[in-house]
Amino acid sequence: MSGHGRYARLRIGDQELAVASDAVAQAVSVEASRPLPRRSGALASTCATPWGMVPLLDLALWLNMGHATTPGHQALLLHSAGKAVAVRVSSLHGVAAAASVSRLHHDDDPSELFQSCVRWADAGTAALLEVKRLMDLTQVWCEDNGLSWGMVTQDSDVSPVQRQPHAILNAGGLRWAIPAQHLLEVAPATALELVLPPGSHARGIGSWRARKMPVLDLAALRDEQDRTMGAKLWAVVCSGQLSAAVLVNEARQLLQLAVPPHADQFEPAMAPDGSEVLRVDVERLLRALPEAEISRGSRADHSRMASVASCPHASGAVSYLLFEADTTYATPVDRVVHVVALQPATIVQLMRGDARLSFRGQSLPLVLLPAYSCREAVNAPQVAIVVAMPDGGLAAIAVHRVTAWAQGAAVQLGAMRAAAFGEFQTITVTRAGQRTTHMVIDLDQVAYMLA
Repeated sequence: MSGHGRYARLRIGDQELAVASDAVAQAVSVEASRPLPRRSGALASTCATPWGMVPLLDLALWLNMGHATTPGHQALLLHSAGKAVAVRVSSLHGVAAAASVSRLHHDDDPSELFQSCVRWADAGTAALLEVKRLMDLTQVWCEDNGLSWGMVTQDSDVSPVQRQPHAILNAGGLRWAIPAQHLLEVAPATALELVLPPGSHARGIGSWRARKMPVLDLAALRDEQDRTMGAKLWAVVCSGQLSAAVLVNEARQLLQLAVPPHADQFEPAMAPDGSEVLRVDVERLLRALPEAEISRGSRADHSRMASVASCPHASGAVSYLLFEADTTYATPVDRVVHVVALQPATIVQLMRGDARLSFRGQSLPLVLLPAYSCREAVNAPQVAIVVAMPDGGLAAIAVHRVTAWAQGAAVQLGAMRAAAFGEFQTITVTRAGQRTTHMVIDLDQVAYMLA
């Protein structure tokens, strides 16, 4: 047979395998596995996942594939027709398009697992792991009425696992997910004021907005070796009165990821595109770092930093551009360069994810504003807001329309907290006796991360 589709790419031992992407739920860590002794078969243990307890298969116990051990004991959680099983893997390589899928063995031997092969669009092949066939052959799965693959759940008496926006950052050859509520800013890195000796948890001490804080290499903290080289950016993170700057090679995007109730400091997770990311528990990370104590100032100092972090423009600018996307927003105007109407052809390209905007002789990256309200926009984008990014470059953010300009005494600063997003700044605008509240978005920072 031949056909096209998208498949998760993974490796078990020396073998590259493919699994249909719609059968993949999530990558999970199985460090806390629970052995279930068996005399034969591929069942290695059970593991706790956001969906509850799921049996864990190690195909290397069953087939000659090479042992699938990894430092994090990673597994891929698979599902089919309300049944679930986890398969231990050596590594994950994202989701890729298949040029064709070919049936090679036609005897339909009930004792064999693999019978088809996937040829990748970018060259190479992989054996196709069919989830239903895997369950039929191993006779291993969990069948639980509590399984809900659209909403991650625990047991019936436990609240659903939340999904929250995360910033995806590249550092040290790995992709990291920082919860958005802990991320203050992504900015060009400055020189270290103090280089710490080998064996320290931090590279050194730096300053951000007149506040001392440790500068961290996440890859080194995870693997105990320096791996983030040539970083020109850092991401400033905070939790309570503690903060740190994380070295970053590239800021990628904002994604909604599930937040498990019990996670490691660096928890493997799968992004919507099938790639592996490491979710950072910022609160646990900063509590465990002795060097983070340098960022803990007096209560007055912390209040000033929190004010700057939540409202970096409060002391200098009181003018905001109000606009609509998936909901109503406001952005400080000090980084806004221009508002441009979008041509129909550009809107089509934007929806395909490959749009550019011609502006004053330049070709600017054009990106769609993420849906911070966690719901899709009703109306298509019609205009682009051109902003100056922290590195001096220009980029454009597509929104539905610009509605108004607010400044002066008509603007009242505030803050709100949402379960799916955390704390964020708001402004309340009063006009003709009517009060409207808008979530404040720094479009220059959004553009810097997405473009």
